[in-house]
Amino acid sequence: MLIALILLIVLLHFSLTITIHAGRDGFVMKAKYLFLTLYPRKKKKSEDEDDGETDDLPDDDLTDEQLMQGLTPAQEQQLLQQEDPPESADTSEETKPPAVKPGQSPQAESKPPAESSADAEEVSEPEEEKPKKKKKSLRGKIKNLRRKYEKFKPYIPITWKTFKKLLKTVRIYVDDLWVDVGRDDAHEAAIFYGSIQGAIGGTLAGCAKWLTLKVKRWNVNCRFTENVIDGGADITVRIRPSTVLALLVLFGLKFLIVWIKRKSEKKKAAKAKAENAAVQ
Repeated sequence: MLIALILLIVLLHFSLTITIHAGRDGFVMKAKYLFLTLYPRKKKKSEDEDDGETDDLPDDDLTDEQLMQGLTPAQEQQLLQQEDPPESADTSEETKPPAVKPGQSPQAESKPPAESSADAEEVSEPEEEKPKKKKKSLRGKIKNLRRKYEKFKPYIPITWKTFKKLLKTVRIYVDDLWVDVGRDDAHEAAIFYGSIQGAIGGTLAGCAKWLTLKVKRWNVNCRFTENVIDGGADITVRIRPSTVLALLVLFGLKFLIVWIKRKSEKKKAAKAKAENAAVQ
């Protein structure tokens, strides 16, 4: 058991490597751990794939005569009846107008039966309005948010510190970053070149404050008398699972300590409140 635990710790110490390539040729991402390729997974060939073409024709391409071939006379007659059903006597009777009795107008026959008085009363009675849910006021929503904030406020500092340490465990290596920019006018091309270079430099500097960032090579090329913008990047990201797991365990311990302290403080406050009520 001890040997297995040591072996697991050693395996978790190896880094998960993610390589990213982005450019005009597309976006490619690969994830590897030791000698295993986690992404992309290899697709298995389906056993149902047929390399050759089948000689069977689809039903949509067959004519009626081809569909009839091989059928018995009874089946052919049944198929014809389904396509052109004969008019039955029942349908003809249904289409006939109702007979009118002597002394009775056809309009009176066509009128629907009058509704009963009970049904009329039910319809005339107004439906009881369902009680509408009271909408919470803005002040109530603010109080609710403040109550939730006070509940989670003691856990915010430890969560923020753990998050910053977790970001630092992510090691990013910019192997190659290049951008080609240009404008038809030389003056505009120079201004565009300076703005792009400043934006990329500022972004890399900002990422270095939060992440472990190492830039091997990056360059911005300016093309005069040519309206173009192009670029590409090759980036490698490494994460050590053992470090991430250690940070999560440490965060869980700190979270538990704060929770126990808050629970004990609530018990003391409730006890003091009960004592004050008893004295009064």
